[in-house]
Amino acid sequence: MLFRAGRRQDGLRDLYRKAIRGQKGVEETWITVDEFYKEMDELLFTVSTDLFLPCGEGLRPSTGTTGTGFLTPVETRPSA
Repeated sequence: MLFRAGRRQDGLRDLYRKAIRGQKGVEETWITVDEFYKEMDELLFTVSTDLFLPCGEGLRPSTGTTGTGFLTPVETRPSA
Protein backbone atom coordinates (compact mmCIF):
# COMPACT_ATOMS: atom_id res chain seq x y z
CA MET A 1 0.00 0.00 0.00
CA LEU A 2 1.36 3.39 -0.97
CA PHE A 3 0.57 6.49 1.05
CA ARG A 4 0.63 9.75 -0.87
CA ALA A 5 -0.06 11.78 2.26
CA GLY A 6 2.47 9.86 4.37
CA ARG A 7 5.63 11.80 3.55
CA ARG A 8 8.81 12.77 5.31
CA GLN A 9 12.07 14.44 4.36
CA ASP A 10 15.51 12.90 4.68
CA GLY A 11 17.88 15.77 4.00
CA LEU A 12 16.84 17.06 0.59
CA ARG A 13 14.99 13.88 -0.41
CA ASP A 14 11.24 13.42 -0.08
CA LEU A 15 10.30 9.91 1.04
CA TYR A 16 6.88 8.28 0.79
CA ARG A 17 5.50 5.65 3.12
CA LYS A 18 4.94 2.14 1.79
CA ALA A 19 3.38 -0.72 3.74
CA ILE A 20 3.72 -4.37 2.73
CA ARG A 21 1.97 -7.29 4.41
CA GLY A 22 4.33 -10.21 4.77
CA GLN A 23 4.77 -13.30 6.90
CA LYS A 24 5.60 -11.22 9.99
CA GLY A 25 2.68 -8.84 9.54
CA VAL A 26 2.70 -5.34 8.11
CA GLU A 27 6.14 -3.95 7.41
CA GLU A 28 6.57 -0.21 6.82
CA THR A 29 9.29 1.15 4.54
CA TRP A 30 10.10 4.52 3.04
CA ILE A 31 10.70 4.91 -0.70
CA THR A 32 12.01 7.76 -2.84
CA VAL A 33 9.88 9.93 -5.12
CA ASP A 34 11.13 8.06 -8.20
CA GLU A 35 10.22 4.68 -6.71
CA PHE A 36 6.83 6.02 -5.60
CA TYR A 37 5.84 7.24 -9.07
CA LYS A 38 7.25 4.13 -10.73
CA GLU A 39 4.98 1.97 -8.57
CA MET A 40 2.01 4.28 -9.11
CA ASP A 41 2.45 4.00 -12.88
CA GLU A 42 2.52 0.19 -12.66
CA LEU A 43 -0.83 -0.16 -10.88
CA LEU A 44 -3.22 -2.63 -12.49
CA PHE A 45 -6.25 -0.40 -12.64
CA THR A 46 -7.23 2.79 -14.40
CA VAL A 47 -10.31 4.89 -13.94
CA SER A 48 -11.94 6.57 -16.88
CA THR A 49 -14.88 8.77 -16.06
CA ASP A 50 -17.22 11.27 -17.59
CA LEU A 51 -17.42 14.30 -15.36
CA PHE A 52 -20.66 16.24 -15.14
CA LEU A 53 -20.83 19.34 -12.98
CA PRO A 54 -24.34 20.77 -12.85
CA CYS A 55 -23.33 24.44 -12.77
CA GLY A 56 -25.34 27.25 -14.20
CA GLU A 57 -28.96 27.72 -15.10
CA GLY A 58 -29.56 25.16 -17.81
CA LEU A 59 -32.42 22.72 -18.13
CA ARG A 60 -33.04 20.68 -15.00
CA PRO A 61 -33.36 17.03 -16.08
CA SER A 62 -35.43 16.07 -13.02
CA THR A 63 -38.16 18.66 -13.56
CA GLY A 64 -37.80 19.71 -17.18
CA THR A 65 -37.73 23.37 -16.11
CA THR A 66 -34.95 25.90 -16.04
CA GLY A 67 -33.22 26.68 -12.77
CA THR A 68 -33.48 30.01 -11.02
CA GLY A 69 -29.97 29.95 -9.56
CA PHE A 70 -31.15 30.97 -6.08
CA LEU A 71 -33.97 30.04 -3.74
CA THR A 72 -37.15 32.01 -4.22
CA PRO A 73 -38.99 33.29 -1.13
CA VAL A 74 -41.51 30.43 -1.44
CA GLU A 75 -38.71 27.81 -1.34
CA THR A 76 -37.17 29.30 1.81
CA ARG A 77 -40.21 28.54 4.00
CA PRO A 78 -40.19 25.26 5.98
CA SER A 79 -42.27 22.50 4.43
CA ALA A 80 -43.80 21.37 7.74
